[in-house]
Amino acid sequence: MIIKKATFKDYEEVFKLFCEVQDIHNSLYPEIFKKASRKTMSKKMFKQYIDDRKNSILIACDNNSPIGYIYNH
Repeated sequence: MIIKKATFKDYEEVFKLFCEVQDIHNSLYPEIFKKASRKTMSKKMFKQYIDDRKNSILIACDNNSPIGYIYNH
């Protein structure tokens, strides 16, 4: 397993992982969590997260396939 810092090029991979988790949260607590969409994590938002030095997004990869991510701010 490799853990790397996300770049803007990783948006689509992180977005897929985000959707998996967000949809589980939404199905369990729809009154709190929105359904995953490009609005809930847009490319613009992702770029802002990546560009802000107070934030970090790390991606865990196994055999070069993303299997998880963590966002810290």
